[in-house]
Amino acid sequence: MDETSAPPPPRRARFLGPQLPGVVPTIAAIICVIVFVGIQTSQGETVDRLQQWGWGPASAVWQGKVWLLVTSAFVHTQLWHLAFNVYWLWQLGQLVEQNLGRWKTLAFVVGSAAFSSAAQLLIRDNTGIGFSGVGYALFGFLWIAKRYVPVVRERLTPQIIWLFIIWFFGCWIATLTNVWAVGNEAHTAGLALGLALGAIRFDSRWRRPARAAIALASALALGGLFYAPWSKSWTAVQGQRAWARRDFNEAQAWFRKSLAHGQDPAWAWKWIAYADAYAGNQGEFRKDLDALRKLDPHGADEVLTQVRGSVSGESADSGAKVVNTSGR
Repeated sequence: MDETSAPPPPRRARFLGPQLPGVVPTIAAIICVIVFVGIQTSQGETVDRLQQWGWGPASAVWQGKVWLLVTSAFVHTQLWHLAFNVYWLWQLGQLVEQNLGRWKTLAFVVGSAAFSSAAQLLIRDNTGIGFSGVGYALFGFLWIAKRYVPVVRERLTPQIIWLFIIWFFGCWIATLTNVWAVGNEAHTAGLALGLALGAIRFDSRWRRPARAAIALASALALGGLFYAPWSKSWTAVQGQRAWARRDFNEAQAWFRKSLAHGQDPAWAWKWIAYADAYAGNQGEFRKDLDALRKLDPHGADEVLTQVRGSVSGESADSGAKVVNTSGR
């Protein structure tokens, strides 16, 4: 269908203002730069520095730190990644803010950051880092707006569109061929959300299906924050919660599920061994210890020392039974 046959835009889709720097993209860009400088100048291991400045592992989200879905978007570790994302945030974010207004754009940015990070979390078991998911949401929204808003049609050139399309599929190919690991799920979720929001605002024919799609996807993402049995991190968190309740049999079962879903074997066997030891599962504990010793002899010795240090058949965890470790 050519552009002349498209329905006229609804009244509320009018362009709101002149081409002035957007407040929301400007603030978001500044935050990205501050976080990047903070990470580069902080002391400590890389993981520790990332956690100080807004990133967190998947397990932290399932332990209740859901704000990490948003804050991780502002985290960049490489200058080129920061420059690329901030540039397109500046270029595309201004157009979105001029169309939606300041507060709706703020909701757009925060919502697309959370949504794209949630997709990455539920599919890949990590929140990812960077503003690319938001960037693709902005692009998707403007790709739809291009047919209805003259300024967008002028500034979102075919070259820009092709750049985003080629980068999108290039990242997928690089990841699938093990050349480069990219947060493609975040890109895809952001793009889909942007297209759907664009359809809601500009195209009455697709408004209802787009709303339904967003509602369904949001419900799945929200549900996944509470129930994700396919995830190695979620199942590990359930094991830790069972451990905190001193339900060691349930804990070891969850840790075994985490192991089956790809958890680090040395980490998983260590916790399985502890759980079986404190549950009084003598035979299983010895098997666990043998499995751990093949992966991490020092870790196996640590577990054995800790279990042997239990006094009178009770561990430091009150009420826990402890296996007999004599002869080991």
